[in-house]
Amino acid sequence: MATATATKQDVRPVIFETALSKDTSPYFLEDGFLEGRRQKIAHGGMEKIPWYDSIIETDKDGNEVSRVIRHIAACKRSIYQDEQIKMGFPENYRQEFKGALRGNKDDIIYINNGVITVDSRTQKNTLEYLRKCNFNGSNPNRDTRVQILFYFRDVVDTAKKSLASRTATDKAHHMINQLEGDTRKQGDIARLFNIDLNLTEPELLLKLHDKADQNPDLILNAMNDDKATAAIIAHKAEEFGVMEFTGFSYQYTGTQDKIKGFSGRQKQEEAFKKLVAFLQSDEGQIHYENLKKLIEAKGAN
Repeated sequence: MATATATKQDVRPVIFETALSKDTSPYFLEDGFLEGRRQKIAHGGMEKIPWYDSIIETDKDGNEVSRVIRHIAACKRSIYQDEQIKMGFPENYRQEFKGALRGNKDDIIYINNGVITVDSRTQKNTLEYLRKCNFNGSNPNRDTRVQILFYFRDVVDTAKKSLASRTATDKAHHMINQLEGDTRKQGDIARLFNIDLNLTEPELLLKLHDKADQNPDLILNAMNDDKATAAIIAHKAEEFGVMEFTGFSYQYTGTQDKIKGFSGRQKQEEAFKKLVAFLQSDEGQIHYENLKKLIEAKGAN
């Protein structure tokens, strides 16, 4: 049974996960009492992967050729039938019920409780067969007419992504903790996330921590990104009355001086995004500095 798992720390097991459910499983449970009655079963137990398959590959001359592959546990050097025959594994291997032609029970690969685990060091032929056969939904070269029975799961890549996510979350929480006692920065971040500025510090920080759990990159970008800085200035400019939106443009309050013109009427949410992008540009830098000075003059720095 090809389910051996690596036991040494330096060997990475390769994991394949079932693609089957009760609705898609090709496996049935026969009811012995009612003839002809069959019930579909899910992948909770043990299911077999066909031990042979026919695949299309490109040869050295660039031509597509059909090749039969077989999972023969005792044949470590090749999964290709034509090469295996030369090594002493005949074409009718596993087609007889006596002697060596019966094959070996380890030729059969099982999905055990929804998973196939392969030792990448000792089961290289198993790994190659699983990657190249058409039953593997992760195989980009598979025959799409064949039912998918399993998918490759990259446990190393999954671990890397999980670690990166955990690291980002930890960084976001750390940056939020650095806001304690800094009411100005707390207000800036609260404006970005439309958090009530009247909340107490513990309430506000707790809401930010909740956001960090949901999407740490939002917090990290808000505290590091130039776009976030421009957005804070724009929020403050509106909040403290130094800038207003007319429906067609932003302008300095009490004047006709436009900060950014738009073609036609805009929803304020969309107009605000365009304003922030404009304030980050070289053209918008002078308005960015003007708004910043006007905000500071209001005592709202």
